[in-house]
Amino acid sequence: MTESQKKNKFHELGELLKDPFASLLTLYLIFILIDTIWDGKVSKSINLNYFLIFVIATGILSFIKKDYAKKETIIEPITKSDYFFIGALSVIGSLIVWYKLRNIGTLSYIISILAGILIFLLSVLVLEEEGEEKEGGETADDGGS
Repeated sequence: MTESQKKNKFHELGELLKDPFASLLTLYLIFILIDTIWDGKVSKSINLNYFLIFVIATGILSFIKKDYAKKETIIEPITKSDYFFIGALSVIGSLIVWYKLRNIGTLSYIISILAGILIFLLSVLVLEEEGEEKEGGETADDGGS
């Protein structure tokens, strides 16, 4: 087997594992959230450390493919519903942080509010940066013609 055939096999494996990695990562995060809220509910039946090792291994294999094909993407402007969705997730994140820190008193409220603000600002920043990056990439390609 030549070197290019070996690389091609790894690229095919990476493409095959891309979707399962996202699913496994989401499932792992849900398990961690459930295990955090209800102490040991998941970890009694599943060893989350071994599951994390499996998720990381799947992630490494899925990112072997380095040369991503350029896909045409439709640039959608950021809408109010995006901001409302991010805000709702920020509130949920704040409540989770407060729930875990509620025993430390008033400081738990401050930390949870700051965590919610941080979640909101970082999410909006990432969303706006992706939009600018897509717009900038298309104008650079069009300007060279």
